[in-house]
Amino acid sequence: MKLLWYLLLVIFVTFSCKEGAEDSIPNVRNVDIETRLIRFDQELMNLDTLHLQRDLQKLSDRYPALYPLYFERILRINNPDVRNHQFLQEMDLFLKDQGVRYMLRAIDSVFGDFSSLEKDFEQAFRYLKYYFPSQQVPDVYTLFSEYSISNFIFTDEQGEDALGVGLDFFLGSDYPYQQIVPNNTAFSRYLTRSFDKEHLVRKSLVPWIEDKLPRPKIKLLDKMIYEGKKLYILKKLLPHTPDSVIFVYSQKDLDFCLENEKQIWSFFLDDGLIYSVEPFQINKYIHPAPHSSGMPQGAPGRTGSFIGYQIVRQYMRRHPDISLTELIHQQDAQQLLEASKYKPRN
Repeated sequence: MKLLWYLLLVIFVTFSCKEGAEDSIPNVRNVDIETRLIRFDQELMNLDTLHLQRDLQKLSDRYPALYPLYFERILRINNPDVRNHQFLQEMDLFLKDQGVRYMLRAIDSVFGDFSSLEKDFEQAFRYLKYYFPSQQVPDVYTLFSEYSISNFIFTDEQGEDALGVGLDFFLGSDYPYQQIVPNNTAFSRYLTRSFDKEHLVRKSLVPWIEDKLPRPKIKLLDKMIYEGKKLYILKKLLPHTPDSVIFVYSQKDLDFCLENEKQIWSFFLDDGLIYSVEPFQINKYIHPAPHSSGMPQGAPGRTGSFIGYQIVRQYMRRHPDISLTELIHQQDAQQLLEASKYKPRN
């Protein structure tokens, strides 16, 4: 009898350890990283309009990769050559524009002290290096885009990954985005709710993760698993970040998904919806939206992404020896679903 009890105890402990292994947070204190945070926005703010050609030349020399990308593709200024008189005139007008000055004052007010966010980036990059030891940790460039782009990845002058962060997309939910950029759905209230410092590091890491993930196939299930992988990796890189930030949900929306996971999954199973290839139908459950069409009142948008995360999470719990790199390269969504033996928690 004692032997049987002992064996049952061993089985229980072993199973519990495997079930909890996925949620364990590694100690990365001694993980060495080399990264830089470049306040490109401050260098732009401090351009001397009386010596604009000289200062822009310094920027061009210092940041040969970012300079043309920033002026041509983000600010959409043609031929940003310091010898181009028209370019110098455009930049002079841009820097003196009242709307731009208003934005710059807001950026300086919110991000004058970037030290806490810099520490958050450093910690996230330690986890990145821990889970992806062969990857180079990216440098981070902060800038302002005049409300055109929030986060992106690019290749720097050394041929390495670098992250661009548009600080004008993180000025706080009370910032008058809708007044400044009216009739643009990108600045709807349900989106600008997360335009704040708390979401900055999380959103900045997404382009890096997307760059590593193979593009998904066309079925809803493929998109769900793709989004689930992104969320799962984000959780690993930001283990101390609240789930409401990881999922970009209000706590109320997150609670709804957690409390109704079984009903949400049943909805996707009905009529084989997870195998739909209709883009309009798919986008309703993957892309940001105030609610999920067809579901009961209270269901937030991106419920497909939420379920995708739960599937990936259970898959990794059942396969604790699989690395994040191996997860990234597992491209068969149906096989992953079956191997996860996914069951909603309620």
